Amino acid sequence: MSTPLPGALRLAFSTAAHQPAIKRLFDPAIKNSIDPDGQVAGREGETFSRHVVQGHAAVLEDGQGNTHTLTMAWHLAASGDTQPRPRHIEIGTALTCLPGFHSASVVTSALALAEWWRPTLPRGLIAAEVGNDNIPSVKLFRNTLGWRPLKDPKAIREINGLSYANVVDYSHTDDSKTWYVCARAARVKAAATLLAFMDRGNLIHKDGRSIPLDLSALASIGLTRPHLEALARGITTKKDLRSLPLA
Repeated sequence: MSTPLPGALRLAFSTAAHQPAIKRLFDPAIKNSIDPDGQVAGREGETFSRHVVQGHAAVLEDGQGNTHTLTMAWHLAASGDTQPRPRHIEIGTALTCLPGFHSASVVTSALALAEWWRPTLPRGLIAAEVGNDNIPSVKLFRNTLGWRPLKDPKAIREINGLSYANVVDYSHTDDSKTWYVCARAARVKAAATLLAFMDRGNLIHKDGRSIPLDLSALASIGLTRPHLEALARGITTKKDLRSLPLA
């Protein structure tokens, strides 16, 4: 028997109230089902909680507050860093209970733009590490979202060291992986992706099933439809985007 679909989903950026629902995805009975290959790493508890409370997670949730899709943005800094802006931001910890609905495109695009839009824009990169054997995620970042592979060996060594500093319960650190960077062209594509989902108004599975989708949380952080439309046209300077009306 298939799991009943949620009646509707809405995008949300995390608050302290989201912690129980997000942590539930890491219950072994659930995580082992939706991440059978163990591609998604755990993070040290205090780090995990702090990032959720500070809004560095994007979720698709139903009307009862259950999280169905999750992506998190990890603010990476070295020991002793005093600047409020992180060195890099890692987009990861992607989990979904809705395979085939392309919900990862929504939360990844939304969170990458939200983190870029924040005053705490990183000094370096917004990037995601993907196992080369994780074909769906490779296709998502490289093809669907247009993120480019990171080639600089020095940057790779630095972001690797910062990323794995608080990783727990992960056994794939020696696997072949690629870092993908959310550069200007990827932000343009993210805006276009979100607009397409807004226009359609739902997530659609290849078998025809659909779930109504509410993306109004983007407007609540200042990324209104006019902002997204301008960004999708290639206006990627935040000063120019912030001059647009908020409604």
